[in-house]
Amino acid sequence: MNTHQIAIKELFGKIAVRYGFQAMEMFGRVDNNSFSKEFATAVGVKVATVTFAENKNRAVLFAEYQSEGRNILETVWGWSNIREDQPAHEHAMRIEDGFCDIDKKIADSYAMRLRNSESK
Repeated sequence: MNTHQIAIKELFGKIAVRYGFQAMEMFGRVDNNSFSKEFATAVGVKVATVTFAENKNRAVLFAEYQSEGRNILETVWGWSNIREDQPAHEHAMRIEDGFCDIDKKIADSYAMRLRNSESK
């Protein structure tokens, strides 16, 4: 992994934390590729996970949140070609878009809508 790829991975982690996600612990150590966030819903606490992966010249964001028996974030994935000449803010915008999509889809989930209607 080159320094540009490391910078993108660190950027992903900073944005994840800003959106309330925490680095997951895997096998007794913190995994800076995977983050999770708990949501209080009408049916109890649910967890969303996001994972950053890379191969060669591509960075990818995967997300999961189970609602009504399926992963409602299965269509939330972002990718960014990793080019040395590409400014970091372009990668940040794509990562931000992914996290905005995650927040919107979870807010629109049945359990969250039900919770919000109960609190009115």
